Amino acid sequence: MAKKNILQQLKEEEKKKKKNLIIDAAISLFAKKSPDEIHLKDIAGELGISAPTIYQYFESRDDLFVEIFNKEMINIVKYVEKKMKAENEESLEAITRHSVHYFIENEGGFQIITYFLVKNDIPSDILKRARNAISNFLSIIDEGFKNLGIEGDTLMLVHTLIGTVTGGILIYRNYPDFNKKDVDKLIYDLAILNARAFKKKEDSKNK
Repeated sequence: MAKKNILQQLKEEEKKKKKNLIIDAAISLFAKKSPDEIHLKDIAGELGISAPTIYQYFESRDDLFVEIFNKEMINIVKYVEKKMKAENEESLEAITRHSVHYFIENEGGFQIITYFLVKNDIPSDILKRARNAISNFLSIIDEGFKNLGIEGDTLMLVHTLIGTVTGGILIYRNYPDFNKKDVDKLIYDLAILNARAFKKKEDSKNK
């Protein structure tokens, strides 16, 4: 029985490794194309395998995409927490700065996140999984704001920051006569401005 359990564990670990390879290959393609332009054959080509092989690990393209989406939600939180710890800075500005940096520097992650935020024809079961991931992400960030002593409607602040950052990147990253440095600064400044304005409004309400 013990030997059987060990073999089963090894099989599960091997399957997990292969799933992660497929996920990483898909993310690398997101940096070059939008999710709508990517098909399983493209991902398979990156790995030198056949497209049907991917179906051994994922039921569909959207099943793969939502798993990547879940992973990115977790990665954002880990990245922000790691940066704040390394710089020994816990503030609304720090959360905003590191969140903006993550979105700007991780094109693949940004593409898959906006895919689930704006696409209309996602199957209901996949959409439910994506929404669960978003809810978990919002809860973690909301708790982080509260731990910083930020009062008021912190969940709305989270929505404000996400909307500002993703909207800013979508609108300004290919803006005429803007270089990357200008775009990055503009997106960051917009996020900080919205966060401070929201916090100021909440502080006024709580006086």
